[in-house]
Amino acid sequence: MSHRERAQQAIDWLALPADKRPDLVTLYFSVVDSASYTFGPKAPVTLSSIIEVDRQIAVLWQAIESINTQQYVDINLMLVSDHGMSEVDPDMFIDTN
Repeated sequence: MSHRERAQQAIDWLALPADKRPDLVTLYFSVVDSASYTFGPKAPVTLSSIIEVDRQIAVLWQAIESINTQQYVDINLMLVSDHGMSEVDPDMFIDTN
């Protein structure tokens, strides 16, 4: 399922009437993690992945604001990350073996 489809599915669930709306919806956008592990945190493909995920989060946030206004609810959006990443200078590598 594409990231766009994932975001839309979450929006569809959140737009349901209160008695049918899930209490919690979680999403995982894997593309940034995959790209940064494969190509590095500053690679063009990684930056493109960040832009794509940022766009989907913006779509999701705009939909949540609209749902909150239209249905007089208070849906929240929480963003988390499992870690950060930075480039490592190969000359500064410490072999712990």
